[in-house]
Amino acid sequence: MRLLELVRLLPRVSEAVAGLQVKGWYLSKTIWANLLALAGSIAYAVTGNDALTLTEDEVAALAVAGVAAANIVLRILTRKPVGLRSVPGAAGRADESASGR
Repeated sequence: MRLLELVRLLPRVSEAVAGLQVKGWYLSKTIWANLLALAGSIAYAVTGNDALTLTEDEVAALAVAGVAAANIVLRILTRKPVGLRSVPGAAGRADESASGR
């Protein structure tokens, strides 16, 4: 596709997204999983590697693999887009207009 064709599609995409029900970021399992991974990474950096027999590179590789796997699973389970705050969807309004209310 050419760039101009993509630009012409933006209003349609914007309208479609506006009709979606959006959940607040604090309800996102993906964000919470990543925050836990971040907290674990910070805790590991602060406490050190004394209790583990793994090298720092091995720990980093395992952490990245774990977060990637968790993100894939959570992406599959995701049903709604995430926003800064919860926004009621237009789906209910569309149903009402279709039934003649």
